[in-house]
Amino acid sequence: MKKKNPIQKMVANRIYNWIINSLIIISILYIVLERFIDISPLSYEVLMNIDLGILALFLVDFILRAAGGGRKYLIDDYGWVDLLAVTPL
Repeated sequence: MKKKNPIQKMVANRIYNWIINSLIIISILYIVLERFIDISPLSYEVLMNIDLGILALFLVDFILRAAGGGRKYLIDDYGWVDLLAVTPL
């Protein structure tokens, strides 16, 4: 069994993954609010800033997972899907 490096240990941590999953749910709620509910311009700006912060955290997560998993993560573990998810449209 191959020994995990510190980055692999961190991204495999239950709390770390709980935080990432929570951010995914918050991001989905943001999309629902933005698309289907009329909100004030100030609320929209606050939500946009929160979304940009979440996007930055997803980018850091992608970089950490790519650094920890290397080529295997990018090719075999759907790392390319994570890359597409953090690419602004």
